[in-house]
Amino acid sequence: FETKYSLVFVIHGDGDYLYHDTSNNDYDADEETLINAKKAAMENSNAEVFIFHQKPRTNFLFFFPRKDGEFYYYRNGKLIANESYWRDQEKSNFDIETAYYNQFHVVNQNKLIKMFLYFGHEIPEFGGAGYDESYPDRTFNIDELAIGLKRLTTDSSPVDLTILSTCFGGTPNTISKLGSFSKIIIASPENLHLSYFDLSPIENLDISLQDDDVLSFAKRFAQQTFDKLTRNIQTEVSVVVY
Repeated sequence: FETKYSLVFVIHGDGDYLYHDTSNNDYDADEETLINAKKAAMENSNAEVFIFHQKPRTNFLFFFPRKDGEFYYYRNGKLIANESYWRDQEKSNFDIETAYYNQFHVVNQNKLIKMFLYFGHEIPEFGGAGYDESYPDRTFNIDELAIGLKRLTTDSSPVDLTILSTCFGGTPNTISKLGSFSKIIIASPENLHLSYFDLSPIENLDISLQDDDVLSFAKRFAQQTFDKLTRNIQTEVSVVVY
């Protein structure tokens, strides 16, 4: 299979991600997103998919810390690598994730359509200490996300599409910082329910990304996400293509 797409999922799970649906069933948002990301990875037979699940710190036998990151790499629908890793201890700027990306990334003569997808709570514009519940002194903010996104554009060309599935991801400062490394951004400038953006359009990119028109795809993705959220939740919904 020819590899046409390169997708990077970063799923933050080091916090409270519990939510309930209309039938009062409870879900962990990060675990649900991980399931959907894996499904998209398996359904796309001509894509490489990186999935980074940033998990809470836990201990084995109370004293021995476990690794707090899980990495999955799929190529052409097949799982190639699955490893646990230690996340950055002081600043979360994707040093480790970038190393995995550079190790496995497909070197292709044809230009890949690249997408970056981030799922988590509102990312602070400044400061950012306490974003990870397990590491209250570790910082993560929009500047560090932009650094991470820059490191994932190893060939110096911007990512074709960034999907920022967080609350208040569409602020002028955020779009300005991330826009330097991404051609198109989908984000919510308001609160976003923890059920997140709908990933079903990602499951078969050959069908949903017609004629490699990323902007048209982004508009359809945003509309489908908006429609699904407004059907299922009662709070305000806002999804914007930048």
